[in-house]
Amino acid sequence: GQDYFEKFTELRIANDTVNQRILLTEWEQEEPECAELFTSYFNYYFYRSQISGIGFDHKPEGKFSLSVLDSTDRPIGFLVDRIFYKDSLFAKSMEYINQGIQEYPARLDMRFGKTYALGQYEKWEAFSSEIIRAVEYSSLIDNHWKWTLNVPVENPKDFFLGSIQSYQNQLYNTQDDSLLKYIRNIGEAVLKYYPNHVESMSNVALTYIILGDNVKGIEYLLQAEKVDSTDAYVLNNLANAYSNLKDKDQAIFYYEKTIRYATGELKKHAEIQIKKIETKQ
Repeated sequence: GQDYFEKFTELRIANDTVNQRILLTEWEQEEPECAELFTSYFNYYFYRSQISGIGFDHKPEGKFSLSVLDSTDRPIGFLVDRIFYKDSLFAKSMEYINQGIQEYPARLDMRFGKTYALGQYEKWEAFSSEIIRAVEYSSLIDNHWKWTLNVPVENPKDFFLGSIQSYQNQLYNTQDDSLLKYIRNIGEAVLKYYPNHVESMSNVALTYIILGDNVKGIEYLLQAEKVDSTDAYVLNNLANAYSNLKDKDQAIFYYEKTIRYATGELKKHAEIQIKKIETKQ
């Protein structure tokens, strides 16, 4: 299987889809249950599903963007170069990766490959559900994950949780408040099995604070502070939440703690906020 996999990788880099398909057919006849066959079929159909084109968006993205103006010359959106997906081929890629995950549930590269594809297609509900399934399965195998060619993942717990954090950041960076529920769901799933995971406490807290529920957000942040009283981001978020509630004393208290442990822009932000509060008193 490794020889087939290496040859497929070469063909994928060369973007030779014709010979990829020929190789996959031969490979399937020889080793129909090979783990790398499932991931290779997944990659074949996923990359074939991509179509480059021009679309309308509300923010400039990609290498090319052209603003669209209304009758008063105000920008109302942008024509951007982006990737679209052909549903039938994308569905085929999902079919193969789902087979792979069913046969090899401890293969984290399969789960994360599927998650990556769903994120690229912006299928956020399926994206978050896949992450939560991975969190639940990780607890069953005590983080004993494997990667490509069944190689064990090094420092699997840290790698796994770090990756989950990056996926939550991906959701946050969309700046779409309707997706905050998915960040919260993922964070709560992580905390069910890793109750002292500070990043997830902070993530869940932010979903409440952004939507105006500062009190609920503070509950999670105070729990995070108990686990790590030197986490500058937790302290800064506490300060921001108390500031939102007009609790000047607590806001200054946590901004001062932030300054003690933060560096760079976060430290400057805390210093500026203290001055703003003090000038209003």
